[in-house]
Amino acid sequence: MFDFADPVLVALARDLHAALSPAGVVIVRARPDVIEVLASTGNPLGWSFGEQVAPGDTISHHVVEMDRELIIDDAFAHPLVRDSVSVTGCGVASYVGMPYHAEGRVIGVLALVDIHARVWEDWEIDTMRAAARRLDEMAETRAAPARGTGTGPGGTE
Repeated sequence: MFDFADPVLVALARDLHAALSPAGVVIVRARPDVIEVLASTGNPLGWSFGEQVAPGDTISHHVVEMDRELIIDDAFAHPLVRDSVSVTGCGVASYVGMPYHAEGRVIGVLALVDIHARVWEDWEIDTMRAAARRLDEMAETRAAPARGTGTGPGGTE
């Protein structure tokens, strides 16, 4: 459905970075035992395309587990993440994570990270919500041919 360095994901990450000016934008795919970096900008975490990260070393695994957005203005003070490797080792100081879905389940996270505490503005959060909805729609569209739905070869007319 989404692959490493998918041009659509890379463009989305770049657009969000330009609009919101975080230290970085990260789009990951969640697997049961690993978080895979599909696209990123700014590289504040030192992660590259295709990198596989243990879920416990990320903040994004909380978004996956809860299946809800996570907005953190000061990660160093937040009890859920302050001891995370992303905070203590990579220096993530603020975070916005939005889950994206396919077939009703979380398949990944769209995240903004900053290396300074930052109060995220309502418009920034709304922009991320809209981008996550776009990822939901793209994931469903790309999953449809695999399910044999839609029109054309393998689908219904």
